[in-house]
Amino acid sequence: VSQSRYSSLPVEPSRGCVRACSFCDWPVAMVGFRSKNGIQLFNELETYYKKHAVTKFYFNDALINGSIKDFRLFNQSLVDYYEQNNLPDKFFTYSGMFIVRNSKTFKERDFELMGRAGADTMLIGVESGSDRVRENMRKGFNSEDLKFTIKQFSKNKIRAYWLLIVRYRDWE
Repeated sequence: VSQSRYSSLPVEPSRGCVRACSFCDWPVAMVGFRSKNGIQLFNELETYYKKHAVTKFYFNDALINGSIKDFRLFNQSLVDYYEQNNLPDKFFTYSGMFIVRNSKTFKERDFELMGRAGADTMLIGVESGSDRVRENMRKGFNSEDLKFTIKQFSKNKIRAYWLLIVRYRDWE
C-alpha cells in the first residue's frame, strides 16, 4: 500500500445525539440517534486504509461514543486487527466529538481500549465548570464524571479540547 495523500479522512459513524441539551438544535434537526455497528465502522476504515493508505480519521458526527456498545466494538476491532497483523497500537488514529459519561457506564477499560485503538484528540462539550449550570443545560454529567474522564484521557494519552459556553443563561 502506498502512502496516502490524505492527511485525515472524514467519516460519519452516527447521526443525531443521545442527549437533549437545552441550547442544542440536534434533537430537532436529526430526530433521534442512530449509529453504524462497530464492526461495520471498523470495516469502513480498513477499506480506506487498503485502498488509499489512510490511517488518520476524523469522525465528523455529533458524538463518537453515543452508542457505547458500538464504540467498544469498534475499538476492540481495531486492537484485534493490530494484534492479528503485527501492527503497533494506534496504527490508525481518530478524533471526534466525545460526550462525558459516568464511570458506571464508561469504564477505565473503555478508555484504555480507546487509547490503544488510536483515539487521538476528542472535542468535549463541557460548557461550564458548574454542576448547577450543566444540570440546567441537561448535559447529563457532573464534575466527578468530568474529573474521571480527564484522568483517564491523561492516563491513556488522549488529547482533548474543552468546548465552553461563556455567560449561559436559562431563559425559562
